Amino acid sequence: MAFGMHKLTGIAFSHYVEKARWALDRYAVPYEDERVLPFFHFWYVNRLHGGRAGQADKASSRYSTPVLRTPAGEFICDSSAIVRYVSDTFAPEGETLDPGPEGEAIEARLHDVLGPHARRVGYSALFERPAVLRQVVRNNVSRAQSRLFSPLVPVARLAMHRVFDISDEAAARSADIVRREFDWIAELLEDGRPFLAGEHLTSTDIAFACMSAISTLPPKYSAWLPQVDVLSERIAGPMRELQAHPAGQFSRRLFAEERRRVIA
Repeated sequence: MAFGMHKLTGIAFSHYVEKARWALDRYAVPYEDERVLPFFHFWYVNRLHGGRAGQADKASSRYSTPVLRTPAGEFICDSSAIVRYVSDTFAPEGETLDPGPEGEAIEARLHDVLGPHARRVGYSALFERPAVLRQVVRNNVSRAQSRLFSPLVPVARLAMHRVFDISDEAAARSADIVRREFDWIAELLEDGRPFLAGEHLTSTDIAFACMSAISTLPPKYSAWLPQVDVLSERIAGPMRELQAHPAGQFSRRLFAEERRRVIA
């Protein structure tokens, strides 16, 4: 079955979904942006491919998002695979996002380590402030989804504890790992390179910018994120340090200079 345009289905504020949006937006690819909430996404993904197209890894399950449905009806279910597909299909000559082998190794670590640990810290911060969580929901999905989700917040919190272990202790360990990964990226940048894998933006830079976004809250993120001041000081203090960190500044520069740049 043929479809008119690409369709991206993803948890509205997910940093993995942001990777896919970035690539699509960069090359001005028309697409339907279907934004859903955690747990609701299982129904949406099941409706799309029934879990048959997804693949479980260190960060995802067979029902994870993003899912990109191509006009030909193919499903691409991994954020890195979506970025590669978009770059290979739509990038003008000399403007691809291919990072080469070294960049691919960096990107794999970001996907497997920084992404999941930043996610745990982020969910811990939101469930610690239910009013902020509800604001995130209201500003990122339809009114119907928001109304359905609001009474389910206590259930969602319990499920998140079971699936992602967002306890204070686990979140503190993950925060330490996030800082370690920021230190690692800063060390790579010490040689003066403008980007992580070459002289121009690649998928590796997009991966770091997106995986770190929950910790740096960049202003050009394509989903609505809260300001650091509304979070608890347990989260806000370390987050301010990460925003000021050399790697955090690099991430925010990528969003400021490259997130809205269109190459077509």
